[in-house]
Amino acid sequence: MRKHLALIIVLLFAIAMIGLGTFAWQSEKVVVTGHLEAGEIILSVDEPSGLTFDVNDLKPCVPQTQDVIILNDANPGPAYLHIDGISNEGLAGWITFDLTIDDTDIVVDQADHMKITDLRSVTIPLGWLEGTKKVTLSFHLQLDTPDAFQGQTCDVNFDFVMTDMNAPWPTFGSNPGIILENKEKIGTNWVPILGDGLWGICRYNMGSLNLEVTAKGLNASTDYQIGLTSPEVASWYPLTSAEREKMASALAAGQYSSPPASVPSTNATTWPYNLFERGYCAPGASALSSAYSSGNVGVYTFAKLGYTDESATGTELAAGIIRSCELPSGKYMYIKVLVKEDGGTYPVVLMEKDTALNFTIP
Repeated sequence: MRKHLALIIVLLFAIAMIGLGTFAWQSEKVVVTGHLEAGEIILSVDEPSGLTFDVNDLKPCVPQTQDVIILNDANPGPAYLHIDGISNEGLAGWITFDLTIDDTDIVVDQADHMKITDLRSVTIPLGWLEGTKKVTLSFHLQLDTPDAFQGQTCDVNFDFVMTDMNAPWPTFGSNPGIILENKEKIGTNWVPILGDGLWGICRYNMGSLNLEVTAKGLNASTDYQIGLTSPEVASWYPLTSAEREKMASALAAGQYSSPPASVPSTNATTWPYNLFERGYCAPGASALSSAYSSGNVGVYTFAKLGYTDESATGTELAAGIIRSCELPSGKYMYIKVLVKEDGGTYPVVLMEKDTALNFTIP
């Protein structure tokens, strides 16, 4: 990026005499003209040349890798990888995928056995791009791949995206996806546990907020709740406190406005938005509260606590389920997704990894 300010200085000096014995005030005028140029985001790929690569002769349990060198040619900012455009989902469903940055930072762990088809339409954050990053894509044909796939080919689009530093996470199409990871709390931060076999994918509709959730590695017969939370109190959220309160209110009470004094406990016949469990959660609390306090997070789950009519078992989640969320109209940013045991405490099993939901309900 080149951002410059050109100064054009014009000096005007005037002296006038109006009749004998009089004199005019001297004046001087300086004009400074600013030429302003907007910053640019320029993302390029140094490798592979031609922006295509071939992975040939994949054999079961023999990984093959491809390095992609991405380069920021102007302003630094966050970078992302979006996976889509799969030409042969039959074969792609037998190829697992993992991803490492600069040889050390594991983003998708090999031990989690995520398939190419699992990651269809998913956006994966690659971190801050200032200069160059090496992104290593790794592909593994599974041991039990049927013989019928011998000799078949599959094309996949790996879209690398860079945004402005304050932009929300990018979404693609009407049904974008994010990765869910098991997390542990270290200090005040929730940190993903990679490679433990507990992970999921959430795809969501941008307009109606229908969630399609798949979660792997959960207990088969245990009942789980799928939930949404409003943003936590964090300095890096580009949202005012008032906007965070509005979203907390919408998730917890169905009102995209200032938080009500409490969450109504009546059923759907008398309170149209109270279809599922809703409430407010203080930072670090293990249970929901009906009253809002400053700094609380609004929580919406797809089953009331202890009820199994809208919850799902680990077996059902492994196959993938769809849940619909009824919320009032509004713009929702940086909404987190969670999967927790039905009746368990709010330290959860799975949460969004790095990419949060951004959607608008008309």
